[in-house]
Amino acid sequence: LLRSAGMRQRELQAWLFTCCCARCTWPVDLSRGFCCGNLMCPGTCLMPTTDDDDDDAEELAPNPCDHCGAELRGPLLEWALEREDLYAEVIEQGGLADSSALEEVEERLCSASAIFRQHWILDAINRAKRKHYASMQTGA
Repeated sequence: LLRSAGMRQRELQAWLFTCCCARCTWPVDLSRGFCCGNLMCPGTCLMPTTDDDDDDAEELAPNPCDHCGAELRGPLLEWALEREDLYAEVIEQGGLADSSALEEVEERLCSASAIFRQHWILDAINRAKRKHYASMQTGA
């Protein structure tokens, strides 16, 4: 449920269900935020809600930064979308669950935090981190 609107919709299609809740039909995807291109800005650039994986940086651009109004475009946007694809692939293949070293999970969270803000990938990494802490406490 914490993934992007497009990902949730694709999973629901297996049950021949199309969700029309406010979050799935909102014009921006509240689970796909990127850090503003202005490195000094604490703002977020949210991607528009899409029904598919058509993340062509030339055709699909995030909303302007909610703090300073700057636009994330061009090579910086392409780079951010490539990082999103790479992180998503690691998460989908269980790369975080298999990681036995807490330091590796924390490194991924730190590097992802420089790219994403209010993004489902950050949540997935944080969940992996909590899982590692819990297993350390139980000795598992």
